[in-house]
Amino acid sequence: SQDGTVRLWTPDGQEKGTLRGHSGDVNCVAWSPDGEFVASASDDKTVKIWKVATMEEVGTLRGHSGDVNCVAWSPDGEFVASASDDKTVKIWKVKTMEEVGTLRGTATVCARLPSRPMGRPSLPLAMTRLSSFGTCR
Repeated sequence: SQDGTVRLWTPDGQEKGTLRGHSGDVNCVAWSPDGEFVASASDDKTVKIWKVATMEEVGTLRGHSGDVNCVAWSPDGEFVASASDDKTVKIWKVKTMEEVGTLRGTATVCARLPSRPMGRPSLPLAMTRLSSFGTCR
């Protein structure tokens, strides 16, 4: 949203609540595979991780130098990928909120992160590269 918030709704259309914390437009929101967390990407150059049950922010991922346009979770929920106007895709370990990898020279389209047997993302396969589409998938 343009007011820096994320609104969550129940399946029957009732508003569950509003997540407040971004200082810029929110461009993309992604649910964790287990449904317990939401990640939001913003023009404030951050990704925020929220616990849905308590509606509280549990962490902020900082490291991009441009607007963050897209965010995606790995299927196991251990990693988040974020794509930015700074032409990078960053991979974050959610448990520690630490950056574990960066793809440079990529555009702002992110895709679902594939898992390898050890639960680590395959960085070369993690993102769709050299695409000019700015959509959240």
